[in-house]
Amino acid sequence: RLKAITAKFTFNADFGPEGAKPPLKDLPSVNFTNSDLSPQDKLLDRVTTLLLDNYTDEIDFTITEDKVFFLNDWTAIRSWEGYFIMCYGNDSLYYNQYNPNYKNLGHIVGPYLYRTTPIYDLRSDEKLQSLPVNSPILIYSKDGHLSAELTMYLKVLGYDAKSILFGGNYLFYSVVGQYNAFSSISIMNYPYEKGN
Repeated sequence: RLKAITAKFTFNADFGPEGAKPPLKDLPSVNFTNSDLSPQDKLLDRVTTLLLDNYTDEIDFTITEDKVFFLNDWTAIRSWEGYFIMCYGNDSLYYNQYNPNYKNLGHIVGPYLYRTTPIYDLRSDEKLQSLPVNSPILIYSKDGHLSAELTMYLKVLGYDAKSILFGGNYLFYSVVGQYNAFSSISIMNYPYEKGN
C-alpha cells in the first residue's frame, strides 16, 4: 500500500484562516428494525449492521489522475464537490506547519478543522451538531486511522460519513509525510478476518 503515498495537493494550499463551523442543528434520525429494543440492544444492532457492510481489500492504484481520490471503503471519487470536507486532527495537520517552504498558514482548499486535542470538538456539548445531516461528510486525518474511526462513530449516529484512504499521507505526503509517513518498517502484515 505504499503506492498510496502521494502529494495531490502539495502546491494547492488555501492560505486563509480557519473557517467558522456551521450553525448547530438537530442530530440525524436513525431508524431501527425493532423499536422495542433496549438502548443497549439498539446500539449493538446498529454497530453489527454497519460492520456487516460489504467492504473489499482490493484497490487499483494504477489510476494516477490527480482528481481521483480513494475512500476507506475502497471506492473512488473524482471530485470533493457536494461533500462537507472535514480535517480531523490538530493544528499541525490543518496548517501544514511541518513544511518549511510554507511561510504562511496553509491547508487544502475547503475543509473545516475539527480538533482532536486539546478539546475534542466532536463532543455533543461542543461542535458535533454543526455537521450536516443532508449531505455526505468526507473526512481526512493524518494517516487515515482517526478518520476511519470517526467515520464509523458518525455512521452509528446516522451521519453519511466517508474517510479518505491514508489521509494526509495520501493527499499531501510532502507536507506531513516526510515526518509521519507510513514506511515498510511500520507495516506488520497482521492477519485479519472479515465478518460473515
